[in-house]
Amino acid sequence: MVVMESVEIKAAPEEVYNFLATLSLNGLKVSHKIPEMKTVIISSGLSPFSWGETIEASVQPSQTGSLVILRAQAKFQLNITADPKALTQRVKDALKGRFG
Repeated sequence: MVVMESVEIKAAPEEVYNFLATLSLNGLKVSHKIPEMKTVIISSGLSPFSWGETIEASVQPSQTGSLVILRAQAKFQLNITADPKALTQRVKDALKGRFG
């Protein structure tokens, strides 16, 4: 299952990208950065019950500042314990906590 969501942030795209590029949440880490596209790949690790999940976060300019597009999915499609929706919400909460 792939979950796609977006969130508007009232901050410059560079500032939002820099925040995402250094994001560290419990169990999540940035695994890949693409600065020229203002995109980061954030991964959760393996656990006894899950192969992990990934979330791609892309930052685009918008009229109010930045639009962050989030695309989350399980690393392995047969991973029935994956919860990409919850992963997306954690990143959205981190963005809202930092930028309001």
